[in-house]
Amino acid sequence: MKIFAVARNYGGICDVSPYGEGEEPVWYELPDSSQLHTCQPFFVPDFGDDFRIMPSLAVRVGRLGKGIAPRYAARYIDAVGLGCNVISAGLLASRRRDGLPWAAATAFDKSCFLSPWREAQDIADTIADTIFTLECGGNRLTYHAAMMRRDIGEILQLLSRDITLKNGDVILAALHPSGLPASIGDKLIATDNNPEHSAILDINIR
Repeated sequence: MKIFAVARNYGGICDVSPYGEGEEPVWYELPDSSQLHTCQPFFVPDFGDDFRIMPSLAVRVGRLGKGIAPRYAARYIDAVGLGCNVISAGLLASRRRDGLPWAAATAFDKSCFLSPWREAQDIADTIADTIFTLECGGNRLTYHAAMMRRDIGEILQLLSRDITLKNGDVILAALHPSGLPASIGDKLIATDNNPEHSAILDINIR
């Protein structure tokens, strides 16, 4: 299983984003050891500083695909959810400045929070209607999936141009550009806009 995180694909241009400015999306890969599911604690690493929780619409790939045309996107996605990549914003800034790989700041163990999956028949409508609300350490953020700059079809095309997508792969399709600060003692609670659902992420930060 592969996890792809796509930055610079949400909302307007944000000049304070740790991912930098840019009109085009950029993506990086997270290892499967980065997964952390709800109700498991997250331990703040002892390296870096300014750790932030960067939420994103997450989609799960349901079939093998290479060179996927945007119009066929619905055939390749079988579920949606919320994904969050915890990053060290300070370390990422220094890595970007020095032209070094981002992995040390973005792809460490348990740095990717994944909510339970919600299977969807009409992926386009499901994504358009999805809203997440996240609270952590007294800070609150609302994430509207409809604010993606490039839709999921374009993101599938971008990723599958060079890499074969496989059943079970996960795509964080549009990371929020600023996210929420994460500090020891905080608690992350995330919900979606379905009133029948309880918290989809409930994570203590230690």
